[in-house]
Amino acid sequence: MKSYNSKQFGLSLVELMVAIALSALLMLGVTRMFADSVTSNATETALSEIRESARIAMDMIKRDIRMAGYQGDCAPSTMTSMNNSVLNFAAQALGGTEGNGTNNDTLMMFTASEEFSDTDVSSFFSAGSITLENSVTYDASDIFLVSDCQNVAIFTPNAGAVNTTQITPQQNIDTSDMVLLSTCTPDSTCNQSHPLFRVGSMVAGVPQGLIYDINGTTLRRDGVDMVDGIENMQILYGVIDNGGLRYCDISDFGSTAGDCQWQNLRKVRISLIAVSRAAVLPQATQQTFPILNTAAANNQFIANDRLLRRVFTTTINLRNRG
Repeated sequence: MKSYNSKQFGLSLVELMVAIALSALLMLGVTRMFADSVTSNATETALSEIRESARIAMDMIKRDIRMAGYQGDCAPSTMTSMNNSVLNFAAQALGGTEGNGTNNDTLMMFTASEEFSDTDVSSFFSAGSITLENSVTYDASDIFLVSDCQNVAIFTPNAGAVNTTQITPQQNIDTSDMVLLSTCTPDSTCNQSHPLFRVGSMVAGVPQGLIYDINGTTLRRDGVDMVDGIENMQILYGVIDNGGLRYCDISDFGSTAGDCQWQNLRKVRISLIAVSRAAVLPQATQQTFPILNTAAANNQFIANDRLLRRVFTTTINLRNRG
């Protein structure tokens, strides 16, 4: 009887199952690495967006706060506010509202940072009327500032006008003592003509300046959306108190017997919480962030979702205060 040797070709069932198992493990590892890479990239992208939003927002707010109380490039450090002016920058350069609990604060400031319609004052009259070099158009609610480097008048016009070179203050402000000087005192120089500045507007009889607030997750400047991804803004005001520095909420101001007085204001502290546009965290996670509120019950911001957040805090010195 003849015997035949049989040779095996291909893979056995056991070998095939082992190969499939190893391939599955390898694919699982590759898939996990890919998922981790996607998550890491999403987190890095979100962090980059958060930092950029916070940087832009802080730079914008810092620039405007440092100009708060500015009364023109020829104004010396000691300026006399004229009687009946609607504002006195020594006491009203900054303002705003305090949000309830951890809700957003708003910030308002007054400054002569932008010349109105690129025009200068060419003469002053005893009736309070001001003559301008160029024709301008304005509303009755506009608040203007003009100075002769010694005195400063802040007023609203008695009526709106179109294409005119005359403005007459509604308030009883006598500008006849204002003069056009070639030099300013003390130790300051200016042109023979003085710029006309718009510093805000009257709203329901209350002066209103440049306002920063939060709408949803967008920082607004005078009602215009400026920076997306800013969820919370808190503000504290640093005042000189018995030779030291104390921080107050805006609601602390106003009491004549209190330590928080606008004339003692020297610094502003701001905290911003920047938030990612898209959900990044794998699941809803409770996050707690320190924010600037004097009340202990309101000095933490709590969120519970998949969005990524970071808190940014800065202190700004006021240039135009003592």
